[in-house]
Amino acid sequence: RARRSSEGKYQSAVYSVEMNDHCRQLLLGLLSVPISSRIGMSMVLTSPVFHQTEVMALRTIDALGSKDPAEAATFLKAFRPSLSSYPTYLKRNTILVSLLLTASKFHDGKLWPFILPIAHDICTDMTPQEAVSLGIDKMLVPAFSSEDSSTLKALVEMVLLLQNLCGQEFVEKYAVNMLGKAMVKEGSPDLQESALSAASENAFSDSIGQNVLEVSLLPRICWVAVKSEQLSSRVNALMCLAKTFNRLKNEAIVSKVM
Repeated sequence: RARRSSEGKYQSAVYSVEMNDHCRQLLLGLLSVPISSRIGMSMVLTSPVFHQTEVMALRTIDALGSKDPAEAATFLKAFRPSLSSYPTYLKRNTILVSLLLTASKFHDGKLWPFILPIAHDICTDMTPQEAVSLGIDKMLVPAFSSEDSSTLKALVEMVLLLQNLCGQEFVEKYAVNMLGKAMVKEGSPDLQESALSAASENAFSDSIGQNVLEVSLLPRICWVAVKSEQLSSRVNALMCLAKTFNRLKNEAIVSKVM
């Protein structure tokens, strides 16, 4: 919008809005009076506004699905620290949604280990209602079918957040099985320990049904305690059992643990 000043000239309202100089100059050029003096589309497209680092990164995200996996992974690792420079609505509605959709279609899920940490950062201060409106739970489902250790590790680190955002039904259907896979992933002691630690959190174990705990998680925890090749994993499994005993029925302790 523009208003006529006391000198009879037009003064753009953009002066009263906080923005960088490149944006201000572009808007002034588009709002110039008379109309014949306004800048053309060729000048708009060459404006520095559309060539800033943040804008170029958004363009890369739009085209991420067509890139080589190594190139895409390199970009995502470099992009994550810059998230704070984007407004919340853009991070949630554009960046997050675009990345999750790309991950589910990209070369057998190879980008999940790099996209999930970004999703974690963006979702941290999101409410369950906001997550539902964006369909975050549905977009994350393909990640849970992965057998890749890096993807499982990223999902394990999101468990408590997903419990808060997606609810008990989602956690019992997808997250519990994922934790079980992570626990028995031999050759990945860090992953096993992270999964055991997440499962032993009161906030997590209290949020799932007792039957789910006894049928889906307890056998895997016991497997690690008895058969894992890593001593540290066995110790962590025993500590996890100790923390969950108070939720187990005597029958479950006798039949599944003893």
